[in-house]
Parts: sequence; structure tokens; C-alpha cells
Amino acid sequence: MADADRGPEGELRHRFIGLFDNDRAGRRALARACEFDRRLVPYQDVFLLQPVMPVALVQGVARLRADGIALNKGLEALDWEIEDLLSQRLLANFEQRFPDCVLDTHNVRGKYHREFTRQGKVELRKYALAHATVADVDDILRLVKALRSYFGLLHSDISI
Repeated sequence: MADADRGPEGELRHRFIGLFDNDRAGRRALARACEFDRRLVPYQDVFLLQPVMPVALVQGVARLRADGIALNKGLEALDWEIEDLLSQRLLANFEQRFPDCVLDTHNVRGKYHREFTRQGKVELRKYALAHATVADVDDILRLVKALRSYFGLLHSDISI
């Protein structure tokens, strides 16, 4: 849709990127998006969420892909969703308070992925809004910093 909204000189007015959870559904959605529109380029237009999202220090899809692979080496088998970016302190406290909301926990190299029930995700959102500190969302801020770098936007105001 952004491709159809062009300025008077034919330039794109907007640029969008897609960020998918790195789980079965997200990987399938990324593949389908790229099949639907062959102009979409992984690591340029669409991304899978990783435990560590590289900041784009230099432009280029190949370099960003290589940096992402290197930073997440050994974590390839771990599903990763946005809630996994919350601090372990917050997630452990949530799980202790709402044990029935967590179906399973996976730990790979110190990175944890929890499978939440549908209601668990609802409760986690409420719990995070009520109890999270800035330190609990550091990894989410790192994600914002990385995403801004993919657009070539300033991110020096995000000091983490």
C-alpha cells in the first residue's frame, strides 16, 4: 500500500517494515508475505524477531543478516516473541503469581521463551503495565533502537 502512495515526484511518502514473531506462525507469515509481494526483502523490509536484533551500523541487507546470525548463534531453535523481551525478573514474578498462564518454558544459552496461554498474554500485559520498570523493558528499547537504525533514523536518545 505504501508503494501506491507516492509524492509529486514519484518518491515514496512512507516506508514500512514488518516484524514477525520468530515462531512457527511468524516464520510462515514472513514466507507468505515475501511470496505475495516479491519486492519484499528479508532483513530489509521484513524481519523475524530475534533475541538480539543488530543495530545497523552500515547499510546493506547482507551485512545486517550476517550480524543477526552471528549475534544469535546457538539460539536458532528457540522460538522468540515480543514478550520474551521483558526482563526475567518481571516474567518470573508474573509466572509465580499466575502459574496457570504459562504452558512451558524453554531456556537456550540463558535466553528464555515462555509459552503463554491466550489469557496469560492478556494477564501479562496488565501485569507489565502495573509492575514493569524501565529496566524491565531494556530489551524492548534495544529493539526500538535497532528498528530505527534500519530506517537510518537517529537513535542516540535511546541510552541503553
